[in-house]
Amino acid sequence: MLKITVIDDEKEYSELIRQTIDNWLMEKGCQGEIDCFDNAEDFKAQIEAGRCYDIYFMDIEMPDINGMELAAYIRMKYDSPYIVFVTAHMEYSLKCYRYHAWQYITKDSIRTLIPETMDSLIHYLQAHKSNYYMIEGANDLIRIAYDQIQYLSKEGKYTLFYTDKPEVFRERRALSKVIEDMQQVDDAFIMTDKSYGVNIRHVLRLKDHMLTMRNGDSVPVSLPRYQQVKKAISDYWGRRAWK
Repeated sequence: MLKITVIDDEKEYSELIRQTIDNWLMEKGCQGEIDCFDNAEDFKAQIEAGRCYDIYFMDIEMPDINGMELAAYIRMKYDSPYIVFVTAHMEYSLKCYRYHAWQYITKDSIRTLIPETMDSLIHYLQAHKSNYYMIEGANDLIRIAYDQIQYLSKEGKYTLFYTDKPEVFRERRALSKVIEDMQQVDDAFIMTDKSYGVNIRHVLRLKDHMLTMRNGDSVPVSLPRYQQVKKAISDYWGRRAWK
């Protein structure tokens, strides 16, 4: 199920984008939900309430906040959003790519370029499916996408998993072993001290031996691990800058 949003203050174009995407979904036999917003504030209210999307189609020129500012806001909330700028003005195209937009589409090419853009996006998403960590309990089995895990902590003999959801998941297993297994699949995971590990993709800041996570929580970094953690974050951010 693809979750797609369209943010455009011009309802004529918003409806055209929605209709074009809907036609593509039907043609490809894909399931999808499309939410349309005619202002950025209503959209942001949904994000703050916990709504998230796979693909974002947005205008650049809007009265309350421009699309590039909105793209920066989305990237603060989510690590790898797929953003497509749709605008009437070609002069914005170079600036748009600073925000790692997937595509830049002019409004006179919506009908032709949006299907092409969806084709390329879905091809990419299928080739880069999330890896999952499996938590096996006595009576249940839970699957968590690696990229949704923000950080982990130790509680006695248990490891706690903090994700982008309110629920905290538990596994009766040593934190160091959990992180070790995760590192075999995803190099974004690292221990910050003997009781905490983080997913670097969700780190926003390192200051005074504390990490600020994307969900607003703080995670400590021990003195012996500080330089290692700092280098890991710097290296990861450096690699991401080229993607």
